Amino acid sequence: MKEKSLQSSDEVDMSLRAESPTDSALPPSDRCSPINKCGSSGSPSYSDAEERFECDGEEEDFGVMDIGRPSLSSDSFRSQGSGGSGSGRRQLPQRNSWLRTSLRRSGSNRKQSSPLGGEPFQSLGSNPTLVVGCRSSGCFEAEDLQSLSERQQCVDDLSDKVLQLQSQVSALSDNLTSNGDLYRRVKQENASLVDRIHTLEEQIRELEIKSDERVHEEERRLKDALSRQERETSAELDRCASRLHSLQQEQLSLQEETLRLRGLADRLKQEKAQVVDQLEQAQAELCQLREEHRHVQELARREREDALQQRALHAQLLQDMGRELEELRRLRTDRDGRPRSPSLLDLLPARCRELEAQLQALRDENKALREANEELQAQLLSSHVEEGRHLVGHVNSPDSLAAEFDTLDTLSKDKLIDTVKHEKEDNVRLRTYIDSILLNIIENHPQLLEVKPLS
Repeated sequence: MKEKSLQSSDEVDMSLRAESPTDSALPPSDRCSPINKCGSSGSPSYSDAEERFECDGEEEDFGVMDIGRPSLSSDSFRSQGSGGSGSGRRQLPQRNSWLRTSLRRSGSNRKQSSPLGGEPFQSLGSNPTLVVGCRSSGCFEAEDLQSLSERQQCVDDLSDKVLQLQSQVSALSDNLTSNGDLYRRVKQENASLVDRIHTLEEQIRELEIKSDERVHEEERRLKDALSRQERETSAELDRCASRLHSLQQEQLSLQEETLRLRGLADRLKQEKAQVVDQLEQAQAELCQLREEHRHVQELARREREDALQQRALHAQLLQDMGRELEELRRLRTDRDGRPRSPSLLDLLPARCRELEAQLQALRDENKALREANEELQAQLLSSHVEEGRHLVGHVNSPDSLAAEFDTLDTLSKDKLIDTVKHEKEDNVRLRTYIDSILLNIIENHPQLLEVKPLS
């Protein structure tokens, strides 16, 4: 792309040089040629310096176009105008005035624009004899130089446009490359999206099929539910109708019951009034009875006080009589010389008979308890024998001795120790209970534990 842009810029420069009126209007002697650089005789002169400066100036003017493309040197420009140099020397004195001003005005700009065209100006500025020679002789006319400046300006504009076009072309090429990459990426994304669209369409079709099936299933379920609801509603209506009929019958019975209860309430009200009257009478009688009771209590209290007083008098009389009796006994004892207790001798046979009766009763009771104890021991022994037979005989039963041994084998050491501890505690409780029973018997009925000799 860059080579094409350079070729196009070269073609534009060549066409501009071919159509330039300045080169066509100039005589062949004024055009740059290799002969003018050295002169006709080979010796340096002012005219030769002016011609060399003209050629170098043209090179400086065209130096702007030479940037970034194949250079159109002053030799090629001289080769186009190689036709003679005699007529150019005659026109040099007429261009002296413009040359001085052009050197002052555009020297710095041309030095910056082209490195090839800046060297003659530097060499010319360093050599004052050449400058004086150029001022005296002159090189171009003012009109030709003006047309040359216009052409140079056009060439500069075209070179700027060419550079702008080159930048645009490079930007377009970069944009085209990026667009190509973007197009390929978008194409790939489009292909992936198309595949995804196809898969989504397949999924949508499957979902539509499933949704249709689900809708049909829901419709069927809804129909079944509606039919079931209708059946339930009809059954509920029948139940409600029967319930309403029963409630109506109940209402009628309740109305009759209400009438009966109203009559009963009226009768109860009458009875209540009668009972209230009776209660008032009873309360009045109760008040009278309370008064009578209070009066009776007062009489009883007085009688108790009188009885207590009489008892105290009787006790006092008994004490006095006892003292008198003691005094009489003491007097009799003093008289006879020995004590006598006829009352104790009179009471001794009766006391002996009473004690013999109690002893016989206790013996009978002890005999009965002994017989009962023997019977209980016999029953306990028989029960122990039966239990031993049961443990030994019934091997497969869970209460057998073998089963108990098996359970002891299966039990762990801790559980066995806990079981033994519980058994010891039960034995201690039974022993304390037996001790308490024996103590109770010893305290209350010690004759039960007496060992009587065999008669």
